[in-house]
Amino acid sequence: MKERVIEIPRNLVDYIEGLQYEVDARRDIITFMLSNNMDTSSDAFERYHLEYQEFVIQYQEAKKQLEDTFITDELKKEFGCVRLGWNLDFESGELTVR
Repeated sequence: MKERVIEIPRNLVDYIEGLQYEVDARRDIITFMLSNNMDTSSDAFERYHLEYQEFVIQYQEAKKQLEDTFITDELKKEFGCVRLGWNLDFESGELTVR
């Protein structure tokens, strides 16, 4: 399987990692609230749900920016695919494209 590793600027890696953390944290809180039969019409639940939605949108937009910037048309042609799989390693800052 063909593979390419691309170094990503640390500030973008940190930004995406931070957004993933925020999404996961809100998801965990909402899951906890639901599993403990907490009132879904409460202000707290609505606030966490709204924050979750906002962070998901920001996270998806950041991933799209990453794809648009680093997974170029030339790279897609090289791999012979329009849609490539990828993984961003937060520690190393490496984007592995497959």
